Amino acid sequence: MKLSAPLAGLLAALSAALLTAIAPAGGEDFAARAARLQRESIVVDSHEDVPWELYRKWVDLGKPGATKDVDIPRLVKGASRRRSSRSTCHPTARRGGPQRKETLEIIDVVDRVVASHPEILVSASSVAEIRAAKKAGRSRS
Repeated sequence: MKLSAPLAGLLAALSAALLTAIAPAGGEDFAARAARLQRESIVVDSHEDVPWELYRKWVDLGKPGATKDVDIPRLVKGASRRRSSRSTCHPTARRGGPQRKETLEIIDVVDRVVASHPEILVSASSVAEIRAAKKAGRSRS
């Protein structure tokens, strides 16, 4: 598809404006900016598969490469900093449905992971607790 000259010019101008707007200030490169933003921000990834993986097969998160996404060495280094594993309860679990046992076991897995690495992990169930964990330099689950 060939664009008309005015449309092509408009798209080029918009692209340049967008790149200028997202470019890091002061010569900071994207990797440095991303690392800085990650250190300074609280980012909650509420879809974390590690508890499910550990439920199916327990591994020690203290070992590098324990899972494809998260391990303690990467948390300390900052490559997976401030991950959040939430344990939710399936609606049928509240009524004693078939997911109840599995849900409670996955919650137990999260508690076991936190207990096995208290130097870096902390259980947090409120915004205040998440902020305190960040201030203390700890990740949370």
